[in-house]
Amino acid sequence: MACSRCGVHARTLLQRAAQQQTQFLPANSRLARLPTVTSVPQRIATQTRRESTQAGPAKTKTSANKLDDSIPTRKIDGTGLVGSYAIYGGTHQVYKKVAQPAAYSISEVDRHNGTLETLEDGEEVGKSEGTWHKLLGLPPTFSTWSQVTMLRMYVLVARARCLEPEAYQSWYHQLLNHFFFDCERMMDINHGLTAKSQRQRFLKDLFVQWRGLLASYDEGIARGDAVLASAVWRNLYKAKEDVDYRNVAAVVSWMRATLWDLERMKDEDLVIGKDLFRKSLESQFHIVDTQISAVKDQVVKPGDNKSK
Repeated sequence: MACSRCGVHARTLLQRAAQQQTQFLPANSRLARLPTVTSVPQRIATQTRRESTQAGPAKTKTSANKLDDSIPTRKIDGTGLVGSYAIYGGTHQVYKKVAQPAAYSISEVDRHNGTLETLEDGEEVGKSEGTWHKLLGLPPTFSTWSQVTMLRMYVLVARARCLEPEAYQSWYHQLLNHFFFDCERMMDINHGLTAKSQRQRFLKDLFVQWRGLLASYDEGIARGDAVLASAVWRNLYKAKEDVDYRNVAAVVSWMRATLWDLERMKDEDLVIGKDLFRKSLESQFHIVDTQISAVKDQVVKPGDNKSK
């Protein structure tokens, strides 16, 4: 795919250009504009203070002290050349962790031989060893991958809303760009959609799904687990009736547990993608089973009232 490959090379060149331009900025400018997602300013300031101490005490302020006074309280604002590329690099690392659990591949041999498995609606089924496919009984398809990825993106976006407005907007748009770029890449590589117009049509539909997903999960988080489970069932399982609701409950439990962890995470760790998902999906099944056992006797089965 020409456009995707060009996009990959363009991103690499932009990252290198940002690194080169940063080297030519004055030291004071670099320290003042660099967000807290990197430790470079601390190293530079520490080295300067160490050199000043070795030179002997001075009655007036040293150059290091003047430099410290000139540095404002730094925050993640996503502005400036360095700040923008720090956000870009951070979201790239974040996205790789978000998209990996539901990744899949399509065999070109099966496609060529006409043995590629498809669902009833004609969607192609690939191969995957992902935990979300195995634990939740989800087919390794593009639809499953996109819905799982968007769900995992949602919990991070919900936490990122607590950032500074400028930082949130920059972080959110960069993360979304990574997602849709990857969607277009997978449409071409995995499913052979080489026509750009066709991919753009699917991407527009996917963006509408993303906006609806944000609204439905926001409502579920605010109104309770029953509403959230309904949103998971509609988005992840396409509102199918033959669904093991133990799996739906495990996803709801994972979302709540992850949001709890993210709430206590530092902004800097969120931006660079440090320890984002501390709770595994598999661990939530034990919690669900414990809760089911506690209320099992309280559940009224169909026909119990009639027999009495």
